[in-house]
Amino acid sequence: GNLAGVWESKGEYDKAAKAYSEVLAVRERVLGVEHPSTLTSKGNKAAKAYSDVLAVRGRVLGVEHPSTLTSKGNLAGVWESKGEYDKAAKAYSEVLAVQERVLGDEHPDTLMSKHNVAALWNSNGEYDKAAKARTVKCWLCESECWVSSIRPL
Repeated sequence: GNLAGVWESKGEYDKAAKAYSEVLAVRERVLGVEHPSTLTSKGNKAAKAYSDVLAVRGRVLGVEHPSTLTSKGNLAGVWESKGEYDKAAKAYSEVLAVQERVLGDEHPDTLMSKHNVAALWNSNGEYDKAAKARTVKCWLCESECWVSSIRPL
């Protein structure tokens, strides 16, 4: 696992992917498929895959292309599921900022990103931030509405 991370940080993605796969295979065989360490390895492999897709989309389509932003949001979701909340929050916030500027506040992708940011803040007890992020101008009734419910204070 650690060696794969080193290779990944050096840009040696083929070596990193092979190492992640080998660690996952061993952990599944020795520890079982539901062991926390095995699940961490699966998360690392998923993060690597999403990171690869993000890099290619960013290079080919551009960093502000909707598909690139979707990839970045997917990577943030993997980080969130692995408990890497600071990385997830940063990525979700970056995606949201670009979407608000490029797509507009009321675009469905922007609204989903607002939900993702707010849900992360809500799950981490940052209820004021979550409530602010989830209040949007409703395109149906022209009043302020919640994107979805949050945990009551």
